[in-house]
Amino acid sequence: MILALDISTSITGITVLDKNIIILNESVDTKNKKKFPHINDVALKIKEAIEDIKFPITEIYIEESLKSFRSGFSSAQTISQLSKINGIITYICEQHFKIRPEHVSAATARKVFDIKKTKDKTAKEMALEYLKENRKDFIVGITKTGKTSPETYDRADSLIIALASEKFKVEKD
Repeated sequence: MILALDISTSITGITVLDKNIIILNESVDTKNKKKFPHINDVALKIKEAIEDIKFPITEIYIEESLKSFRSGFSSAQTISQLSKINGIITYICEQHFKIRPEHVSAATARKVFDIKKTKDKTAKEMALEYLKENRKDFIVGITKTGKTSPETYDRADSLIIALASEKFKVEKD
């Protein structure tokens, strides 16, 4: 079984996939800076979710942290925080499951399914569109106002990472 994580400073997507079947697809919300004022508080909350996974995980894939600043996107401080959390969670996963996680870039995972941003939609939005069209078992969260819930995008990204990683594995064998 594959465990895939889309780690973020605000919402982390978690997927467990077994032979192309979604076993678990959830998120951990750490947006509330009063409840999670320090990265260790964020990491602890994600750790609790990881330790709740009772499936026999055999592989772990974690989305690579951003490596460079892009104007209009994440700030240098956010990139630094994300890298720290990513490192902590990578260590926690290895200690808990006794498996060394591999890091996969979101762009590489999306490329496997030919998911690209367009003029009017981000890569995250296009990944969600891909899942809506191709995975009837993926549940899209909807807000009270009828919009897609923010956590849906993180769950979608973790699923794309899991699906791509499963495909990578088949290609290696």
